[in-house]
Amino acid sequence: MGAVMWWVGNTLGGVPGAVLVFAVLVAASWTMYRRSRVAHVGAHNVTADWERPQDAVGEQPPTKTPTH
Repeated sequence: MGAVMWWVGNTLGGVPGAVLVFAVLVAASWTMYRRSRVAHVGAHNVTADWERPQDAVGEQPPTKTPTH
């Protein structure tokens, strides 16, 4: 992403290149922020039920780590 932004900024050059790179970075940041708000964790769902992975449910005793 950084190399592409450098290429775009260098190709356009000057103020237009800098403005375009900045606009793309702001758009990417805004998109990431909006996606993070879709299913955020809060006090209302922090203890919600969830499906445990099958390997976490097994009845196997914990393995011992060898000590040297």
